Amino acid sequence: MQLRTYTSLWSVEKRLYKFYDITLPYAVSVKQVVVFVATCAPWLIFVNAVGISPGNPYGFMAWFTPPILLTYAATRPVAEGKKFFEYLSSQARYWLSGRTYARLAPQSHERSVEIRINPWVRATR
Repeated sequence: MQLRTYTSLWSVEKRLYKFYDITLPYAVSVKQVVVFVATCAPWLIFVNAVGISPGNPYGFMAWFTPPILLTYAATRPVAEGKKFFEYLSSQARYWLSGRTYARLAPQSHERSVEIRINPWVRATR
């Protein structure tokens, strides 16, 4: 007997439509906010260390365009229903793994093969 489960109902992605009194132009998921903050913090430290100020004509774009692009790339499905970084990690795992497995160990082809035969002969009376 199979029982239906409705666990997919609880995995609905939560979205933010307002941030305090600011109405956002489009709904933003919590995952997008976390990825943006996680990519924005190191990027802003790097841009400060390089010396690009937001007062420059293109400084504001240099400050916020890369984190926005990384957030977009990280949260959109690319192939096989995976996000960009999930797809890259699965491709890396594929290329770094062994090609053929025999008994859960990588099988290597040896150049020479040694065969030993021990014939069994029934003793006659």
